[in-house]
Amino acid sequence: MSPLSAKARLSEDESKLMARWGTCRDAWRDARAEAFEQRVIQDLRRELRLAQEALDEIVVLQDKLEAILEDGKGD
Repeated sequence: MSPLSAKARLSEDESKLMARWGTCRDAWRDARAEAFEQRVIQDLRRELRLAQEALDEIVVLQDKLEAILEDGKGD
């Protein structure tokens, strides 16, 4: 799977998670739900953002490497 495909899949899966969490949250309205959201859901979303940023960096590095390899073909 390419980094861009992986990033798209993470984004899609996050959207699904948040939709399901929203449904759950509508029925679960207490302090424990709030704690779960902060401890699990928000932490997971932060980790997803970090993963997506890392995938963006991988794409940049791949592009640089491809450019270097292309430049070196004539040698």
